[in-house]
Amino acid sequence: DYLGSSASFEIANKRRRALWKEFRGEDEAAAKSRRTGKWKVLHIEPISRSGAPCHFVAVNHETRSAVLCVRATKTFADAITDMHYDAQLVEYKKERATMFSKAMHFWFHSDKDAAHSGMMRSAKVLKDQHSRTLEELAKKGYRITFTGHSLGAGTAAILATQMKESLPFSRAYCYATPACMTERLARKAAPFVTTVIFDDDVIPRASTHTLLALHNELLEVETQLPAHFDQFFAEKMGNRGAGYSNNTKNSLHLAQINSQGSRDLDENIENNTPDTIVPLPDVDTQMFPPGRIIFMHRLDEEGGMRAVVAKPSYFDCIQLSPTMISDHLLASSYVQALESATQNIHKPRNLDNNARMPRNEND
Repeated sequence: DYLGSSASFEIANKRRRALWKEFRGEDEAAAKSRRTGKWKVLHIEPISRSGAPCHFVAVNHETRSAVLCVRATKTFADAITDMHYDAQLVEYKKERATMFSKAMHFWFHSDKDAAHSGMMRSAKVLKDQHSRTLEELAKKGYRITFTGHSLGAGTAAILATQMKESLPFSRAYCYATPACMTERLARKAAPFVTTVIFDDDVIPRASTHTLLALHNELLEVETQLPAHFDQFFAEKMGNRGAGYSNNTKNSLHLAQINSQGSRDLDENIENNTPDTIVPLPDVDTQMFPPGRIIFMHRLDEEGGMRAVVAKPSYFDCIQLSPTMISDHLLASSYVQALESATQNIHKPRNLDNNARMPRNEND
């Protein structure tokens, strides 16, 4: 699969063109210009499958560095990988016995570590496919980097943990990383995994635990709504009902609300118990975004962005926001936020999960 012979030249060009169109959306002229640069593509997988995402491996011989980049969710096969979101125990393959591997096994490995099953399967496929090449490059002094966005970020982070023994100096830089590791494993990955999260991005906060918690909170809010909500509108606006359209009258049920019905509704809601509340899974299986997290948030009053260091446990609930979906986009959110944050440099500070980032003085 690797491009090492002259006979594969034409195949290499076709696969490179597929890569640029797939990853960058560039035209042929821009793709040709980039191909003649310092980076050389060793392998491209332009078609993703369930548990095997689209990715490429490239090297830079001048800087003696290599990168494995994994694409985010784009196809139905990628979505199937995302939907395998149960926490699966991590199986650590015992490497050859060296002083470093023994130390890693003692410090890093645990029989309680778990990760996103779909992304862990993807990481295993990439490890089996590229481990030999990456290890050979590392022996020659090349710096190995794993990177990706969203699905690709989670796969890259898990892959970095899986290959830490054989590639002790490798690093992973991940953007919009999903909640893909249990808290203990996410914290242990901090020395070699860096995650960048932008403001209200929902994906790093979305897990089985947080989604069920949000579901339960919404049910509680629904049961706590005033029982006389419709009666309130009927009494306050009934005298002016002639001024409203038929659609408005129908929506408010002005002609159907009576005091006895309101009292019956009050009694029903008071006696109602939220039997549809779903019990939350074991807290030990709750997953978080991994590594050392750089959290970029908007500065509404000052303008621009600020980057702070946050713990994985800071992202233990979903923030409902108008931008929770758009904040996940790479080009329109993450790239612009990184550019803005570098222009708006502040003294670094840590952010723990007891200090929520305020949006204004009333938050």
